[in-house]
Amino acid sequence: MQRFVSALGLLLLLCACGGRDEPSDAVAQLADLGVDPQAQHTVVADARYTPPAGTWHVRSDSLAPGQWYEEYARKDAGMLLRVTVFPIRGARTPAVVVGLAIDTFLRSLGADGFGSGERRAFPVWGAPAAQSTWTAMVGGGRVLGEARLLRVSDEHWAFAVGVAPEGSPKQSTAIVRGFVSSLEPGHPVFYARRFAGGSDFELVVARAPGEVPVTLADVAAVELVLEAGVGTRFPLSTRPAMRGALREHAAEKDAQTRASFREVRGALDKSLGMAPDERVAGMRALGSRALQGLLTRATRGYAPARKIAAIWRRLREVVIGTPDNGLTVGDVRCLHEHAAFLASLATNREVRADVEREPAIAAELKRRWSGLATSDKRALRQAGVAWARLRKAWDEASVAQRTEVRSLVAAALAPAEQREPVAALPGPRELMQWMDAIGAEALDGFVLRAAALEPAELAALVAPLAAATGTDGSTGWDLGW
Repeated sequence: MQRFVSALGLLLLLCACGGRDEPSDAVAQLADLGVDPQAQHTVVADARYTPPAGTWHVRSDSLAPGQWYEEYARKDAGMLLRVTVFPIRGARTPAVVVGLAIDTFLRSLGADGFGSGERRAFPVWGAPAAQSTWTAMVGGGRVLGEARLLRVSDEHWAFAVGVAPEGSPKQSTAIVRGFVSSLEPGHPVFYARRFAGGSDFELVVARAPGEVPVTLADVAAVELVLEAGVGTRFPLSTRPAMRGALREHAAEKDAQTRASFREVRGALDKSLGMAPDERVAGMRALGSRALQGLLTRATRGYAPARKIAAIWRRLREVVIGTPDNGLTVGDVRCLHEHAAFLASLATNREVRADVEREPAIAAELKRRWSGLATSDKRALRQAGVAWARLRKAWDEASVAQRTEVRSLVAAALAPAEQREPVAALPGPRELMQWMDAIGAEALDGFVLRAAALEPAELAALVAPLAAATGTDGSTGWDLGW
């Protein structure tokens, strides 16, 4: 025990896990934390933990940018508790990194290694986490420890760890476990699909000696102006096939074709400084010419153009009403994708636009179609643009805006008898608990209720994103969304 107590002093040299082994200038202060300490928030990242009750030597410091720790020691009992925040470097899987963090911690105590007991990975209020028990030899004595590692943001880990000598009273091990298990994100981390950045736009798809390579960004730019040429955005489900055909087109031996891809991307970049209406009009003119050229080549048997023409013809098929006053396959699919995303916000999990669900959505639209106002019909025919605008707005919104939208969507899409109780939930933690209780069999209902909302109701649900959405007409025509 005494050798272990002496070894505790070595821990004061530890910076954040994986950080510097330089001494800290912080001095441990004896503090009475009371019988019921309140949860505290970590510095640097948004996590919280509950300090131990009673009297402890407390020490806190930041030893490097993005790193912070607070430590509680009882040297007479050989106990030490520590919470640390440190940057994510490399691996992002808690079950992998927790072992490295424990190893760094124990090496600071003079231990050569440790033996793992139970280790499990699980979410803590939506944040990926791992918790582990272990034993180690420190200063000639065996110690028992427990640790929790939490990926508290895209940039930071939070790590809580505690040790007590083997044979300590059960109260000591309970203190360690209570401290470690109190680490959680400051706010629940909800599922949130992100849209921009999902593709490696710098990926080279075609190159030739002496030429600037054609990248995936060039391909995406051509896809975007083709969409502008037909006046709507394509469903995301068509993107792999469309980009695949365009990549095949770019890979042809014709230098002029590769140059046209680069020129479209350049024109799109330059158009960002134009007035919104002028920009969209220019994109539409360019896209219309490009589409006509591809359709002409399709009639001559050119394989990439034939694939693009087939995608476009399928999306143009009318499923409700007439060509001049109806909805196409593309419109219904965009509305379906939009509804599935809203369902994912309401249920805190990934919900995709399952093609088996689409006939039910189309049938409900067909039932309502004749009774809809002209403005609502027009809005539904622009479902692709509305869906693209929502994707951009969601990506660019603040956490507070996304939280507000999530609460509104959950209350709107809940089964009728639950809407008022869901709207009255006091905070995000209670909302997450309600979402966690939703069964997989209920997901179709959330999607169908979202797809049945009137355009004005859809707009009201995402109104808190208005600052990110903007008011100009170009918002739905941005590369990446």
